[in-house]
Amino acid sequence: MTALESEDYGSAAKFVQRFLQIDAQYKNSGSDQREQLLEYKKQLEGIAKKKLLAAIDQRDHTSILRFVRLYSPLGMEEEGLQLYVG
Repeated sequence: MTALESEDYGSAAKFVQRFLQIDAQYKNSGSDQREQLLEYKKQLEGIAKKKLLAAIDQRDHTSILRFVRLYSPLGMEEEGLQLYVG
């Protein structure tokens, strides 16, 4: 949450990636914390997509690379590649 609020999207993506690894081992835990982390993941996915599309429109290569790199730890590699190449 702190990484999202401070717009440190790279760190936020790494936290989400670690959560996804742990979640894969304990999928049916049903905890409130799991639900909150899934919500943070969803928020970060929306931010990454919005910022990537804006960077592509502006032809801002540095920002494009910054936001396309978030797709892998979020488990969205294919979508990120399609946006980047398209």
